[in-house]
Amino acid sequence: MLVLASLAALAVLLAAVPAQARMRPQVGCAPTGCWPVYSYGDQDTDVYAIQYFLRDRGFASFTPTGYYGALTTQAVERFQKAGSIPVSGVVGAKTWPELVVPVRYGQTNDAVRALQTELQQQYGYNIPVTGYYGNITRSDVMNFQKTHGLRVTGSANRATWHVLISAR
Repeated sequence: MLVLASLAALAVLLAAVPAQARMRPQVGCAPTGCWPVYSYGDQDTDVYAIQYFLRDRGFASFTPTGYYGALTTQAVERFQKAGSIPVSGVVGAKTWPELVVPVRYGQTNDAVRALQTELQQQYGYNIPVTGYYGNITRSDVMNFQKTHGLRVTGSANRATWHVLISAR
């Protein structure tokens, strides 16, 4: 009887705990973090970034949705094939470093939209997603770099992208 009562109490406690999001496998670890793995069926802010990078590099023309579907898989496969990356349709440790696009003040492109989306949706910055790397974006990048122990440059270089994508 006591065991049943204990199990019932445990079930009530567990029901009150909100479900956590599915953890993404981490690969390509470095001192600053690991690259997450994304594939068909995933939905996340990082998938928006993947889609914006693919558009910026000319491998996709669709509107980013944050959902990793057939169009994203096909675009990733084209990108991987063109870059001599093993073709899997999966974005992981071998694809991320080649996919990210360094951006800086004054640029207007989809890679800047990826940056603004990450800062806004993953890190809570009050930044509009315009695709223009102006004063607000530069200020937020500098704040992000300082907060995360990066060299403060105001530009989103590969080291900044790695932390943006992997430090959560």
